Amino acid sequence: MTADLDRFAAALFERYARLTFDGLGAALAWEEAFWREAAEGEAVLWTVGEPGLVAPGAYAISAGFDRASQCSAQRGWPVHVRQTGGGCVPQGPGVLNVSWLAPAALAATGVEAVYLALTGRIIRACSAVGLEACIHSPVDAWCRGRFDVAVDGRKVAGVSQRRRSAPACRAMAHAAIFIDVDIEAGLEAVRQLCADLGRTDLPTARAATNLRDSQLTAMDVAPKVVRPQSASRPIINV
Repeated sequence: MTADLDRFAAALFERYARLTFDGLGAALAWEEAFWREAAEGEAVLWTVGEPGLVAPGAYAISAGFDRASQCSAQRGWPVHVRQTGGGCVPQGPGVLNVSWLAPAALAATGVEAVYLALTGRIIRACSAVGLEACIHSPVDAWCRGRFDVAVDGRKVAGVSQRRRSAPACRAMAHAAIFIDVDIEAGLEAVRQLCADLGRTDLPTARAATNLRDSQLTAMDVAPKVVRPQSASRPIINV
């Protein structure tokens, strides 16, 4: 990683692991295992080597989803379903993902507290590399949500969360941070999928930005590729 991205990552978490997966299928299988097995406070920053779309479970029950997914895959954007809410998110080598198992005491205080903790970390990391970020959800943003993070009024990161309350409160927060994404291509893929499903919440490129576009340059977000043989999490040394 470059010095800028090192500084950004270190401001996110004092201790973390980094992984890259060939594709979204392997990444989401790993994340499912992370949800089950991670220790509280554990954080992993990860990327995928190929483009794709992550859709929420609500999309998967829409009429015509299978056909729309096939069309998207033919356009070079395979669709994968993730068990969180929100909207559709483009993925690829230029997206830095965060999977964080929130400390139990924080998780117990509620959904909003976990979101604020993660977005606070992202805002602090932006500040560490000279960027002023804030919680702001631009109109027509991709996967628009209350806790979007924006730079110069344009969305740079979105967050989601998975929770359970028994036998103990557990919360996994996820962030997708645009580092060096082909925004036009990624959001066009999202728009085409949404249009095929008859949806009207279509994102626009003017509501999005990359951290690289704002400040960071020549960023390398592709560490060593990990190819898990199963859904089990690889051993991570941090």
